[in-house]
Amino acid sequence: MPVMAEHMRALVETTGWSSLKNPDSAGVWRVSLEGGLDAMFFSLGDRMGIMRGVVVELPDSESESVAVCDRAVRMQMAALRERPSILTVEEPGQSSVPGEGDVTKARLVCFRSVPLGLDTERFVNEVQEWLNDLSWWKGVLGQSDPRGTDMNALFNAGVFSGLRL
Repeated sequence: MPVMAEHMRALVETTGWSSLKNPDSAGVWRVSLEGGLDAMFFSLGDRMGIMRGVVVELPDSESESVAVCDRAVRMQMAALRERPSILTVEEPGQSSVPGEGDVTKARLVCFRSVPLGLDTERFVNEVQEWLNDLSWWKGVLGQSDPRGTDMNALFNAGVFSGLRL
């Protein structure tokens, strides 16, 4: 069994996210969580796993779009030690997700790469930390209520069955 599939199986066992049992035809695992957190997981070979989620679609107005990106850049610089996930812009037609159809709007995405050589427990911890980052970014950029999407609170409250973090 490929390494990414092993990690995803362990993640399903840990969290109870049954929608992650099988990847789509392009090898992407997808899950939709509370607070508008749509997460995608895929691998680059058997060495690196990628976690990725859309933070916000950028406004059509170039000046408004630049303002959102400028704010994100300033916050990224200030938050690097606490929020190590990376933000990037995907332009229309440019998606980092294998097999994703044409994207019609530019968007700001949050991703993190994870070495697939990690043990299962560390992989699950990386997923939790990345989900916290994604939730935080959506909250600070005005796309969700950050109090309602704090993944630390959800994980610590045992919202996901069988969680052993």
